[in-house]
Amino acid sequence: MKAKWKISDFLLSLCAAAALTSILFVGFVVPEDLRNNTALILFTAAVILLVLNVCFFNRLTIVISLSVAFVLVILYVLYLWFFVHFSITLDVTIVIPYLFILFVFGSALLTFFLSKTRIGIVLLFLTGVVISISLGSLGYEINIFHFFVFILCTTVMYILKLNSIKAKRFSGVDGGVNTLIAISIFVVSGALLCTQ
Repeated sequence: MKAKWKISDFLLSLCAAAALTSILFVGFVVPEDLRNNTALILFTAAVILLVLNVCFFNRLTIVISLSVAFVLVILYVLYLWFFVHFSITLDVTIVIPYLFILFVFGSALLTFFLSKTRIGIVLLFLTGVVISISLGSLGYEINIFHFFVFILCTTVMYILKLNSIKAKRFSGVDGGVNTLIAISIFVVSGALLCTQ
């Protein structure tokens, strides 16, 4: 397995994850100060995507990161079992502060794994569209700019994936045009995400 990291994939995944998170916030009780803080959403998604890129860089880092994650989950469960007397009933007021990180982490994780292949990008696109249509049909007001950023990023991801496959097939070289396109899309997406 050849490890490869592209700035264009990272920037487009970051914008798509932030837009998907903002779309998801509409249907849930997330505090207003967190819901409208685009810089915090982008920063949190960037940190999560950077950690995922480092953890899944090559086979060695995958084995190390999955082993560490397994040990941490076991230690956390043991901590909850012995020191925190938790009940089966779930109080909503306890969960609300964690919804922000849960949605950002879930969107970043989904975007990271689905953006690796063409079929995954199509599934990511369809997931975002279905979520937006579902929330819209339930009466929630979807921010059209966030929806447009998500559609734009996933479409450009798909086009760049096709372009890189064709470039490798015919010339063996992947050009730097993909990075320039991704940076320009990132700037436009960031501007659209910040306008509310």
